Amino acid sequence: GKTDGWYRIYLPRDFHVYLHGNDLSVTGRKGVLKRDSVARKEPGRRQLAVGTVARNTEVRLIRQYGSWWAVEPPLCLTGFMSARYLEPVQELSVEEVERTLKRKVLPLGPVPVSPATAKAAGSGNEPRAPGAPKPSTGKSVREQSKVKFSVRTTTARIEKIREALAKGRKGSLEEWNLGEAKALCEETLAAADATREEKDLAKKVLNEIAFIERVQSLLIPKPVKRIGAFPADTKKESRGPLAIGWVRGQGRYIGKVGTHVLEKGGKVLYYLVGEGVDLDVCVNKLVSIRGGEVEDLPPRYGCKLIRVKSIKVLTPNP
Repeated sequence: GKTDGWYRIYLPRDFHVYLHGNDLSVTGRKGVLKRDSVARKEPGRRQLAVGTVARNTEVRLIRQYGSWWAVEPPLCLTGFMSARYLEPVQELSVEEVERTLKRKVLPLGPVPVSPATAKAAGSGNEPRAPGAPKPSTGKSVREQSKVKFSVRTTTARIEKIREALAKGRKGSLEEWNLGEAKALCEETLAAADATREEKDLAKKVLNEIAFIERVQSLLIPKPVKRIGAFPADTKKESRGPLAIGWVRGQGRYIGKVGTHVLEKGGKVLYYLVGEGVDLDVCVNKLVSIRGGEVEDLPPRYGCKLIRVKSIKVLTPNP
């Protein structure tokens, strides 16, 4: 459908959306929604909602990120694009579209919106793009799906960024190297002659690269410095403990490293994970960590992680 200067479009295949694993019944590379589920732009309950995928909808699974799956967006999800970026190249019937895409064209249902968006749009059923009036209604699926579009606006800078992005995303996710694309985006943002479209694309690509780097930091194995655990029946006081401090709990949440922390003087010395050791009984107690494995973490975490295998309580917190 078209409203003033805006087209409502199906999301392209490579615009992956994220669904929670608890909402999916997974078989191989396909998933079926067990209940209505909100699709997100990134994995996480607080991330931007793209739309709702109905129960029994089948989706193609791309990759798993913890409890979330990246999926190819089903044709019930739509967005808006300015007409100045598009030009019609060929009229197609619904049947031709389905043969070309090898996917069934679905009727467009209402898109859930926040109260603020609904108020701005003047309707509770469908959001409108910035600056567009309320969309017209009553068009059939055939009438909404007759035109195929291609992107019209591009420049040499945009093409270089796209080529560098495609080049850097070869192989598995762990092998992706987006340094060249990142450098081109930074140069574009700093260039005085760069257009608004070029800078907007550069910002979007940098945000995507930052997200990919966060995912890579979780997937790529970290260097491990192994320190053997001391036997419980053998005294090795001469070796000394790995660390001494107060154990504090920090919960088991996505994005946090370890289930507990070791503090001293209000400063976090290490993140902790128990390996056969119940750290909950050590909370708010002064302890000596006698054995375990120390793992390096990215600099932003500020300290290392200990997988605790042997611990001794020295005194409770008064």
